[in-house]
Amino acid sequence: MLLLIDENVPHAVAQVFAARGHEIRFVTEELMPGTPDPVIAARGNVAEAIVVTWNHKDFKRVAARVSEPGKRLLRGLGRISFRCSEPEGRKRALEVMDYIEMHYEIAQRRRDKRLLIEVTGTTFIVR
Repeated sequence: MLLLIDENVPHAVAQVFAARGHEIRFVTEELMPGTPDPVIAARGNVAEAIVVTWNHKDFKRVAARVSEPGKRLLRGLGRISFRCSEPEGRKRALEVMDYIEMHYEIAQRRRDKRLLIEVTGTTFIVR
């Protein structure tokens, strides 16, 4: 998996993905700190990457399976949104990593290859 790590993601969470052999790119290294979410989404879309973020509210709208009226759908962009406390993030990433990887493999066999996942303190949701 190619993952674009948003600037609000704890480094410990990025390390969980890297330890599993996934390609990690940091928004702060690819773009300027404070880059607006639509620009991050466009970058991820072009790279066919999955944005890992704690900014669920904004990225849910930007990286949706169905576009809002008048908005372009980003067909190359996936999203893994963490909706738990940042200190809990590493633990939750470790707990759900097998499921993330399984759903990624399933998505690669579909016409729509985007992976849209929400990780909370107690749930794992695939959209």
